Amino acid sequence: MDGRTVLIDVFCMDGAALYGQILKDATVVHERLPHSRYALDIPYIARESTAEEITTLRTAWTTGT
Repeated sequence: MDGRTVLIDVFCMDGAALYGQILKDATVVHERLPHSRYALDIPYIARESTAEEITTLRTAWTTGT
């Protein structure tokens, strides 16, 4: 942690749409949320994804920078 305050809107963020876009083209999300290193931290991923899907999503997120 770097000491900055981070706000994650866990109740209103559309996890399915966000993660779908990351899988489709993560650069779009990186452009719209340039400092969002916490994009994969909303509960949707843990609740709705298998371990394999989470790995695929993380790979897409890190290679789409």
